Amino acid sequence: ELASTALVGLSEGARYLVEYPYGCAEQRSSKARALMLAADLGEAFSLAEMTPAQMRPAAQQTLAEIERFQCPNGGFAFWPGNCAITSPYLAAYLLQTLKTGVDLKYTVDPGVLDRGYRYLESSLQESEPVNAGWLPSYLSWQAFAVKVLAEGGRFQDSHVTRLYGHRQR
Repeated sequence: ELASTALVGLSEGARYLVEYPYGCAEQRSSKARALMLAADLGEAFSLAEMTPAQMRPAAQQTLAEIERFQCPNGGFAFWPGNCAITSPYLAAYLLQTLKTGVDLKYTVDPGVLDRGYRYLESSLQESEPVNAGWLPSYLSWQAFAVKVLAEGGRFQDSHVTRLYGHRQR
């Protein structure tokens, strides 16, 4: 098939994200990102069930829902109010989506971003795992957190240098 845009075939995947019946924080973040980016494309991308004009309010609502997943420590839970476990990777993922919302002129509570960024900064102080098998996972979320913090204007030069030292791993 030939098409004038690379967006051909994406509508089924986007529709799946929008209609997915479950709603943990990670899934809502993926939904919000898809809606924001689709709405930003305007008429170049549409879903049979949702017009571009409907996507922006739906994205805004989903961003507001994501804010409810934040815990008192600034991290985010996978389910609202279930703050016994927070994940720096999840926090970085959600903060990246919220920052995309800010960049695309959606309303995002700056306090949520600030608390989330402080949580990530604190999480970066965690010691390396004793079990070397966990090191790749540890370095991955740390690198992602540093990227998200830098995009949020909170540069982490010392952590970039430290992580760079692990580049062979």
